[in-house]
Amino acid sequence: MSIKVSIIGSRPAAAQGVSRDVSAVDVGADVQSQVGNVEAVCLEVLKSRPDIVVAEVPKLGGRDLEQIGSALASQPATTMILLTADRSPDTLLGAMRAGIREVVPMPLVNGEFKEAYARQLERLNAARGGRRTDGRV
Repeated sequence: MSIKVSIIGSRPAAAQGVSRDVSAVDVGADVQSQVGNVEAVCLEVLKSRPDIVVAEVPKLGGRDLEQIGSALASQPATTMILLTADRSPDTLLGAMRAGIREVVPMPLVNGEFKEAYARQLERLNAARGGRRTDGRV
């Protein structure tokens, strides 16, 4: 079964770069990318119901995190990875409370996003009853 991934970036270059990284980690993913803001992220979660949402948002406010939290609460099967330059404790705590699974610092360096995406992909596969292929006997 294919994983549905929605990528929303504040700039076209950001969305395209993340899309390339997702395709490198998960060749079979159904990837859709677009340019948008927090409202676009929430709308995507509510209407498209993707398995994984990757949102690149430069700066978040409390209201933004409340909107995202509300959208994610209505779609508990959707996992979100947030890419942001805002690494303040308030933002990290708010993201956690909103139900965001991963917060990856921008700019993307050292493969941090690919690692975060791989963790969420593994989590999603485990929840679907998928088998791990890296075990040994």
